[in-house]
Amino acid sequence: NENGRDLVFDNAGVLSEQEFNNIEARLEEVSNAYDFDAVIAIVNNTGDKGIVSFSDDFFDYRGYGRGSNRSGVVMVISIGTDKRYISTSGDCINAYTDDIISYIGGDLAASVDKKNYFEACEKYIKYADQIMGGYRSGKPFTVPFSIGVLEIIIIAAISVIVTIIGSKLAKSSMNDAITPIDADIYAKGGSATVTKSRDLFLYSNVSRTKRQTSSSGSSTHTSSSGRTHGGGSF
Repeated sequence: NENGRDLVFDNAGVLSEQEFNNIEARLEEVSNAYDFDAVIAIVNNTGDKGIVSFSDDFFDYRGYGRGSNRSGVVMVISIGTDKRYISTSGDCINAYTDDIISYIGGDLAASVDKKNYFEACEKYIKYADQIMGGYRSGKPFTVPFSIGVLEIIIIAAISVIVTIIGSKLAKSSMNDAITPIDADIYAKGGSATVTKSRDLFLYSNVSRTKRQTSSSGSSTHTSSSGRTHGGGSF
């Protein structure tokens, strides 16, 4: 690292020497390209600190961050406590919105859950490149649109309700005929005269509009050093 600080820290020893060197080289490349510090810390535990405090302090007290606002991001994976957190600082607070952290966190967690830490690091670097590259160029990273399980259930429930209501209305329209006391008043001499007519047409038009993904911005907090951080668990 050009500032003399390691960008990858593997206290848990889950990375091979080759994997460690590969990750460190790529972190340095991305960090230098967009003038920020992209850091990874894989530890056995966080001591007497929670994952948020540990992540913020790890970044602050080890002197990470570039520029006057010390821009950077660190991914901390605590093996022993099974906690993971992404802490952001400076420009990275705006670049890594809450929505973005939630989205990439799901992908990172998939790798961590199967204990493929090298894959998780690779994904983290890929996202850092995309997110900060887009931020620096004025083309922010966009979270892909997706329909969740809850939304699918709601849509299905609405469809069932609409179907039931339509069915009941259709049945009610078929019960409008009034049974005459004497059918002869309707037909005489082989002819028939319609005295009442009623038609009911039912239309069911369900439109679906793609939900636009909005940027929720970034939630922030103050670390023990007095600095402002964003971030989120995954």
